Amino acid sequence: MSCRIFIIQNEDIIREGLAAILKRNPLNEVVILDSADQLMKHVKERSEKRVVFCPDDCFRHSAIEEINKNRKIKLVFVSVRDNGFIDKNSGISTISIETGSREILEIVNSHFDDGEGVKKELTGEELTKREKEILRFVASGFSNKQIADKLYISIHTVITHRKNITEKTGIKSVSGLTVYAILKGIIDTENISPAELI
Repeated sequence: MSCRIFIIQNEDIIREGLAAILKRNPLNEVVILDSADQLMKHVKERSEKRVVFCPDDCFRHSAIEEINKNRKIKLVFVSVRDNGFIDKNSGISTISIETGSREILEIVNSHFDDGEGVKKELTGEELTKREKEILRFVASGFSNKQIADKLYISIHTVITHRKNITEKTGIKSVSGLTVYAILKGIIDTENISPAELI
């Protein structure tokens, strides 16, 4: 089942970061709104599972209070002060700016528990061994043709792997993929020569 996720957030970095994390699952439809006032129009349109991420200072907003009465819509407050928690009885969760992407996806995942133990996996897929190998070449500045030549595979296969990498990570730029590869330990910065990247 698809999940429609609304993000109400004035801080660009928090809004864009949340959207990037939540879009890792292709079943998530992420909608960015300017204010809680816009939310009521959207939540009346459909009846599928919905999750709303909003600042914790929206708690007393009339639209948020109204939505909190509807158990099909789950609220996640984004706090700059508190650590994250989940209150499964009320359907309200709180995350902080220190909450990791896996935890954020698990919070969304927890809202899919249908009481019979069935959950939708929303935590993203791991890269395969071959995809990690190709990511190492991409991060080192190799072109698709060079990668294909080094691995003795077709250029179309390289393109397919790169597409899969982008879908799984949610990252499209080479610089973003390079940072991802470093953070995930797929490449070691000690093995990268700045001269090779120029």
